[in-house]
Amino acid sequence: MSDTHEPHGQGRRPDPGAIAPLGDPRPFLRCRLCWRVTVFVFLSILVVELAILVPSYLRLRQNLLDQLESKGLAVLSASIHGQLASGSGIPIFDFGDAEMIRPLVGLRLYSSAGNLLGSFGEAPRIGLEQLDALDGNRLWRSRNGRYLVLWTEDDLKSPMTAIASIDSSGIGAELTGFVWRILGLTVIVSLFVGGATMAVLMVTVLRPVLLLRRQMLQARQDPRRADQHVLDHRGRHELGEMIDSFNALVRQLATRYRSELDASEQRFQDFARSASDWYWEMDEELRFSYFSERFEAVTGVPPEKLLGKTRQETGIPDVDLEAWQQHLADLAAHRPFRSFIHPRRKADGELVWLSVNGQPYYDGEGRFRGYRGTGANVTRLKQVEDDLRVSRDRAEVANRAKSEFLANMSHEIRTPMTAVIGMAELLLESPLSDRQRDKVETIIGSGEGLLVIINDILDLSRLEAGKLEIRPRDIGLHSLLHGVVELMADKARAKGLELSIDLPEGLPERVHADGARIRQVLINLVGNAIKFTERGGVRIRASLGTRTAGLVGLRFSVEDSGSGISQDDLQRLFEKFEQGDSATNRHYGGSGLGLAISKQLVELMDGEIGADSALGQGSTFWFTLPLREARSGLSEPAAPQARHFGAARALKILLAEDNAVNQTLFSSLLGGLGHELTLAHNGREAVEAAGEQSYDVILMDVRMPVVDGLEATRLIRQAEGPNQTAPIIAVTADAMVDNEQEFLDSGMDAIATKPIRLAQLLEAIDGALGEPVHSAADAEIADSGAARPGAAEASAADHGDARTLLDRLQDLDRKLG
Repeated sequence: MSDTHEPHGQGRRPDPGAIAPLGDPRPFLRCRLCWRVTVFVFLSILVVELAILVPSYLRLRQNLLDQLESKGLAVLSASIHGQLASGSGIPIFDFGDAEMIRPLVGLRLYSSAGNLLGSFGEAPRIGLEQLDALDGNRLWRSRNGRYLVLWTEDDLKSPMTAIASIDSSGIGAELTGFVWRILGLTVIVSLFVGGATMAVLMVTVLRPVLLLRRQMLQARQDPRRADQHVLDHRGRHELGEMIDSFNALVRQLATRYRSELDASEQRFQDFARSASDWYWEMDEELRFSYFSERFEAVTGVPPEKLLGKTRQETGIPDVDLEAWQQHLADLAAHRPFRSFIHPRRKADGELVWLSVNGQPYYDGEGRFRGYRGTGANVTRLKQVEDDLRVSRDRAEVANRAKSEFLANMSHEIRTPMTAVIGMAELLLESPLSDRQRDKVETIIGSGEGLLVIINDILDLSRLEAGKLEIRPRDIGLHSLLHGVVELMADKARAKGLELSIDLPEGLPERVHADGARIRQVLINLVGNAIKFTERGGVRIRASLGTRTAGLVGLRFSVEDSGSGISQDDLQRLFEKFEQGDSATNRHYGGSGLGLAISKQLVELMDGEIGADSALGQGSTFWFTLPLREARSGLSEPAAPQARHFGAARALKILLAEDNAVNQTLFSSLLGGLGHELTLAHNGREAVEAAGEQSYDVILMDVRMPVVDGLEATRLIRQAEGPNQTAPIIAVTADAMVDNEQEFLDSGMDAIATKPIRLAQLLEAIDGALGEPVHSAADAEIADSGAARPGAAEASAADHGDARTLLDRLQDLDRKLG
């Protein structure tokens, strides 16, 4: 057994497993169990001896009393008979000296008739009348060591009765001596038996038990070799059986412990190999004290170069300074650390990256003893990380290229579309024949269809970038739904379909929601239903759901009587660029973006969208939204209406636009309201014109030759000219969110996207000026010959006449070649 250090000032505790010599009583004196057994034996013998002593004492006492009584009776009887024999038959009670009749100290004699005949000495004061009560009690104790005795006529052999007082003091002394002799003998016997018991216990029980305890302690301290501490004995008794059981137990313990220890070591080695490449240790001075065998193979560094050194002394090349300082701080504070990644160079110059984990460990008294940890070669992971970083950078470049491409495509397509749709709408305001009107309406419809595709692509790009925002406000729900029906009614009538709406009682009149996005989803669903339905009709339904926490659940559905959709096609219906099948795409056309965008818009509004359909049974597309009822009675218009615009005053406007057709369009739209336009064909001309005179508003195209709109805006803002603070509105075909922020950052005040709608342009101008210069009057949309939304009262101006407009377009065409 190894020595242990005792605390200062305290002695060593005795080894509980030490075996003393045979005659040494100290183990017995320390054995609590032996003491209990010995005391129990001693007390048991004492009780047995006392059980024998008490009856002997009582018998002795009775014998002495009987002897005393017999002696007194003999003396009295002899005296009485002697006196009777010498006289006339009448006894004379003169006993002379009391010593003659010892042990009698007093006497009363009574006749047969009960008369007192005489007394002497300390005669008991008992009358004859009390004799009957004393009958049966020959001897009873009195006071002062006296006993009273009754002798009848039979006892005295004469016609007399006597009550005598006998001195019993000699009996007490003799009894006391008897008790002391017996107690001494009892103690001697008990001590002898106790000593014998102690000796037997020490030889037969205590020594084997102490030896067994010592072996158990040693087996517990060294369980791996517990079977080396078995006991050799030859006893065929219960203790021997217990020792046999102990031997079997320690053998089993040793076998199991070695097996578990081997398994534990194997598990640790397997875990260390799988979780790391090597194992390391530091001492309490934070110096490396151990490296496992694979360290050199993994790192290429001999352990001898690092053993005995601190982390700072090992030298790490090109380590990240912040990570290095944090690592040193963890070591100094004895904190655990994970994934300290650092480079190290092998002997051949190869740079490897290592990841180290460490855990401080402490002794039983809580003192810091050092670190233990694992390490791994993460060079491949580092390379993968670097590759991922490069891939991420490339992806970001590609994403920026995609955004730039979309912006360019949007600009390149929207710019001519502005001219096409704008000019067509201006023509539509002029007197035209039915045939001409149909052609112009076809041009507008085709242009609007192309814009739908462009807008879908831009919306999808915004959704993917997470930059499409939901902007809820109070809207009229009923007017929004009826507006969708009115907007899509012409398409339905063109195919001979009935478009209807079903609104339940209790449907909120106004809700707080993004009406534009709800309208966009409904138009997508209704447009698809009309497109894929050949006969029958399309119905829009709205229904109420549950109300919770101030929200009301609304379900919108669009039902059609079309050909239906198979279950396989339903699974991918809301994916990008997906339609039911290729035949559908060939027959009906379309980009396959509408439903994908609708799904993402609904999910952005915390809703859910889906479809129920079967081949030949029509389809039902639905979506649910949790909406809050509007707090105020005001709401935005549900759908745009045709308007006629007017201006409160004429504005001086600088238009920077490089496209000649768009110049003509802007001149027609704004000139018809009485505004004065100055044209600039590129950004440089716009900067020069802005430096010559002041303008109320500057309309700045973004993409122009020589100097683009952004740079031109910055130059105007930097110059101390008359238009340094003039409102500048970006007129652009770029509709990306990132680009819009860039426009505002350059110094522009508002944005109007192409194709230009007059209402949108005038709203941007009024917002930039901060005053309501323009006003509008709503007009009903007629079946034919009605004004289109966004058209000016061109009939009252030179630019509004269709003939004049056509002549200007022909002149422009000739100039452009």
